[in-house]
Amino acid sequence: FQLRAETHELLPNFSEELPNLDSLVTEALKTRLDIKAIRQSIAVNEAQSRVALGNIFPNPQLNAGSSYSGNPPDGPATRGYFIGVTQEIPVLNFQQGDRARLRAVKIQLNRELESTKNVVTEEVVSSYQQLVAARERVGLFQEKILPASENVARMARRGYEVGQSDITSTLAAQQSNVQTKAAYLEAVRSYQQALTDLEQAIGHPL
Repeated sequence: FQLRAETHELLPNFSEELPNLDSLVTEALKTRLDIKAIRQSIAVNEAQSRVALGNIFPNPQLNAGSSYSGNPPDGPATRGYFIGVTQEIPVLNFQQGDRARLRAVKIQLNRELESTKNVVTEEVVSSYQQLVAARERVGLFQEKILPASENVARMARRGYEVGQSDITSTLAAQQSNVQTKAAYLEAVRSYQQALTDLEQAIGHPL
């Protein structure tokens, strides 16, 4: 049982150190999709602000053309030319409403970005601490608890075989060994869950 569990791919590789927490937080702040979405919204808001500023200046339209009448009823053919300028009134529209709205949206997005960064940092730190604790539990089971439990069960079985202990104590030792193995599997499950939570907090697999 112990040999199969220790060589299973779901278990931590104790020959490799866990990544540094600060580097994981930095990576999460770069790769999380929710943070990227807010940053894109900020970029769109800045572009809209530049458009609003550009719309303050006049944007006149120049029209030019010609007209021709081939055979009017009371005279010869006529030809004419025209030039026109179209300008929206008022000439200078300062876009007060749009600029105020965009400034408010910018403040809101910046606060949302900082709030999301705090949430992401908390998720990474919490899941990292859970992963470290689960990894230590799995290591403790492999190094001490499982060998000790197996040794106790083997000694109880040997004592029963030579007549030094009764069947009740032997079965109790065997049951305790089974429960220890079940607890070890639960520790492995907790480790995998903590690893999954950390990967979700970062935004990509480790």
